[in-house]
Amino acid sequence: METDSKSAILKYRLSDGKLIETYKNLQIDHGNDLCFNGNTNEIIAVSNAPDGRKITVLDADTMTVKRTALLEEIIFSMAYSKEEDLYYAGISGGTDIAVFDSQFKLVKRLENCGGEGYTKQGMEVYGDYLLCLRHWSNCIEVYNKNGEFLKKVPLPVTLMEPEFICIANGECYIGYNLLSYTGGCIYKISEIKYLPGFEGC
Repeated sequence: METDSKSAILKYRLSDGKLIETYKNLQIDHGNDLCFNGNTNEIIAVSNAPDGRKITVLDADTMTVKRTALLEEIIFSMAYSKEEDLYYAGISGGTDIAVFDSQFKLVKRLENCGGEGYTKQGMEVYGDYLLCLRHWSNCIEVYNKNGEFLKKVPLPVTLMEPEFICIANGECYIGYNLLSYTGGCIYKISEIKYLPGFEGC
């Protein structure tokens, strides 16, 4: 399904939060989630709407579109495991997690993964774990890579919608959508392993 919907990606410097560059008029549809492939230096944008199967692959340096693909599942979010060269994705409308190879071919579907809610808004790979943001519950759900639910970690910010999670240089960043839909903000957790509730994983 083609669309004229256009989005923007803003690049910030992590050291001081300064806006470095704005990439406008990107045809990534709703752009519900982004993930970074460090092996190929690509950013993958999850469309979500109007076609939840569509992803767009961007050059991480220039943000130019390299290609698009239609997955075998409808997804909300995606994360990349550099060590395994695999993508993990939160399937829309349920608790299942899909696993894709480097060419975005479905490897397996982890079913009935448990947890709460129905939407994995954002995902990240953290060592042997999958971290999934839950809308409404405002928490991080922790899974192992077999899809087994391990625990729920409440987030310190609850009055906004968590949309995106990533870990860079050992620090965790969570992007929130303001309830007024006038923009967003990013919170940094210095060490995710010290977040109350995460201990023991």
